[in-house]
Amino acid sequence: MSTTLVLAWGLPVKAQIPASRVGVTCALDGNLVLIDAHSIRVTHRLGVCRNPGALAVSPDGRMLLVAEGGGTALALVDLLSVRLQAPVRSDHLFDSRALTFSKDGSRLYLLNPRLQALLELQVPSFKTARLMPLHLPGPQALTLSPDGGRLFIAHGEAGTVSVVDLAAWQLLGQHRLADRIGGMDVTADGTRMLVALPESQEIGIYDIQRFIPQDRVPVGQEPSVVRIGPDGRAVVINSINHDVSVFDPERPSGRFRIGVGIGPRDLTFSPDGGACFVANYDTGDISVLNLKEGRQLGRLAVGKGPKALTWIP
Repeated sequence: MSTTLVLAWGLPVKAQIPASRVGVTCALDGNLVLIDAHSIRVTHRLGVCRNPGALAVSPDGRMLLVAEGGGTALALVDLLSVRLQAPVRSDHLFDSRALTFSKDGSRLYLLNPRLQALLELQVPSFKTARLMPLHLPGPQALTLSPDGGRLFIAHGEAGTVSVVDLAAWQLLGQHRLADRIGGMDVTADGTRMLVALPESQEIGIYDIQRFIPQDRVPVGQEPSVVRIGPDGRAVVINSINHDVSVFDPERPSGRFRIGVGIGPRDLTFSPDGGACFVANYDTGDISVLNLKEGRQLGRLAVGKGPKALTWIP
């Protein structure tokens, strides 16, 4: 399998993408793949667990956790030595769907769909510190507020967003937005939330305090993931169209779309927001997008079933 990206722009890669790494889980191979973002080449391929899915990198860039889909473990990777450590195991971790570290890296938050609960784990012991019942099915996505004080949870099939105060460990509210929702993200100033609305093929923009709708932005069919990049632009995965929509939430009329591979599942950004990486599950590769020019630069083969992505500082 080739690990060389064929670039379309004709300029040095170094000038386009800052040197760092991208991590991607390949669910059908059981691998975590690390990509050098300077050369756009696969540097490491680690067997981590069966059906690896959600992942999270610590704020200091020293450790990466991978959830075992349908299992009760988290694979722990030391990113300095690029070695697999002893797995974290607990019945509380069954089929973890989403992971995120606290701002200071001292806590790990994850969703347990079987328990319909939010878990807080201590770091680095990874012992369960607290568990919060959510009383709604299908918790599938987590978003931390920019100040790290609140956590937002998307219940896809319930069409609801739960809001949690982390300091008080209190469920502040549950807001039903549609019959079904996809992913979500919060603007850098913490005032608005963008939510994927698959039924209407739109992104809903909501006031984050009372979840009052402010705008609807048309995108493609079955929008599943929405992320706001470092430069403030939103990128949306349109699962059925096999492309992404790109727009500025302040001026959504200027939106455009970029084609990617088949079965896009997840995305991440370079720190400057100029480059975006998209995991294409069915074609087994990663699309590299230049958001400033609005085009796909090339695709990198990584393995079978690339599912989740993260930028590693």
